[in-house]
Amino acid sequence: MRFVRSAAGSLLVASCCGGAWAGAGSVDAGAPLIVDGRIHRVDLGAQGVASDDASTVDTIRFTATTSGLHIIDLLSWEVVFHEHRHVSIYDLNGDGLHQFFDTEIHLFRDDGELGADDWIESNGDSEFPHHDEDGAARHSSGGHQDGSVFEFDSFLRLRLEPGDYLLKVGAFFLSMDDAIDGLNDTSPFNVGHYPLAWDPALEALVPAEFGSYRATIRLVPAPGAVAMYALAGAAMIRRRR
Repeated sequence: MRFVRSAAGSLLVASCCGGAWAGAGSVDAGAPLIVDGRIHRVDLGAQGVASDDASTVDTIRFTATTSGLHIIDLLSWEVVFHEHRHVSIYDLNGDGLHQFFDTEIHLFRDDGELGADDWIESNGDSEFPHHDEDGAARHSSGGHQDGSVFEFDSFLRLRLEPGDYLLKVGAFFLSMDDAIDGLNDTSPFNVGHYPLAWDPALEALVPAEFGSYRATIRLVPAPGAVAMYALAGAAMIRRRR
């Protein structure tokens, strides 16, 4: 089950066939869609053999109500390794756990019958560059506004027209076919990139049953719209005086 927050209120969406429905909602100016979800490890072979593991793929359905620049921002990775193996641990989603994954996303048009011809764009890593050797994060570009501390969190910035879309959320490396099928089972990077947890006793990343993420989808206000909002606010203040 997944909890979804949007301007329209809260939704509770159950899993379904062909992957899991993680959430649905509309995206408009000042009304982002925020989805908290999980992907799960799937054992396809001998129990405990990491190389035989796969992972689930979540589907977020959203409607873009306004034409314009949209941002799709993922938040999951909670460990940053610094020089000399010093580690910073974060609880970015406030769940009290440190279970996450290296995200990969694919965006499709939703025309009722999902196929390769519906694919729009995909992303594995965000735009901000890797950490310096001293561990300082250089947040100079997109991908950190939602609280991301590492570039493994996916990020897309693209213009969308009004319509319905499907965002597929999985672990790196998620192929387009696996995104459509709803099971990430053909990645050459199975070990280490599927759901992970930080083990403080081992001081290492270990396989986890699930990894949590937060997806934020928002419309970037046009510069003219921002100016109009500011003028409207100033006018309201003058009238009150």
